Amino acid sequence: MARVYSADAPAPSRPLTGPGSYGAELQPPRWVVKNMHRFGGDALQAANGIAALRIILDGTPCEDVTAVVEACGVEAIIASMQRHPGSAMVQVSGSGTLACIARSSAGARQRILEAGGLHEVGAAVARCREDAEGDDGVVCKWRFCAECLRGIAGKPSDPRNKQAIDVAVASGVERDLFDALAS
Repeated sequence: MARVYSADAPAPSRPLTGPGSYGAELQPPRWVVKNMHRFGGDALQAANGIAALRIILDGTPCEDVTAVVEACGVEAIIASMQRHPGSAMVQVSGSGTLACIARSSAGARQRILEAGGLHEVGAAVARCREDAEGDDGVVCKWRFCAECLRGIAGKPSDPRNKQAIDVAVASGVERDLFDALAS
């Protein structure tokens, strides 16, 4: 039986993420980034800020991704990851959100590369690998971060990607993490 909406009944609400969502209106990216800097000393607040940006980004139109990038969201995520190296929650959510941003457009991906995102996600792989005792059978944190690293790096056959990968390797990221891209 089909559901009929009357004038008195409330219309279905808009989704928080995805096409037609209201996530970016509810909490604009610039507010999230501002609060990430303001309350950045607390790992839980940093993880919540990254999660808020991810909610805005997931499946949303390019305008929302552009708003996050223009609000310096990439830099705020990287700074949070650097500020909280011992928090696997910040490392994993930061890596996933940067990968989500990189998938959205070439310009956003370039911004991540210029901000040192490959180095920081590579460091997240190493940090999560050291603290692998918290991993359960469902999620292996360092492998997830490694997949995010590969997603951000792109194909090494492109000269721009190769240059970014070489810079990341020179800064201490393991070359082995990128070798899966070549095959």
